[in-house]
Amino acid sequence: MSLPLRAAIIGCGRIAGGYDEDPASGHILTHANAYTTHKATQLVAVADTDADQADRFARRWRVPRSFADGRVLLEQTRPDLVSICTPTDTHAHYLELCLAVSPRAVWCEKPLVT
Repeated sequence: MSLPLRAAIIGCGRIAGGYDEDPASGHILTHANAYTTHKATQLVAVADTDADQADRFARRWRVPRSFADGRVLLEQTRPDLVSICTPTDTHAHYLELCLAVSPRAVWCEKPLVT
């Protein structure tokens, strides 16, 4: 396995990175902070259906690519790790998209489905 593992986040809200807006807290609360802090991972792309939100998130976390479509992110970047941080009713959809590109791992916020 080559390191760093390339990570991507679909959904750019609070659990994705918003809860860590204050780095002075000293705690890692979000996917973005975990990926950018750990030496074995590199956050390479983010997506949100709100393109402006995805762009702001990418700038905040110094991510090189942002997308308004999770499917396009997956097809173009082929990440090793994917965090699904979208609303619950979209989890299964994004999980199916992830399985089509076969990342090493997918982390999906709970619940998986309703």
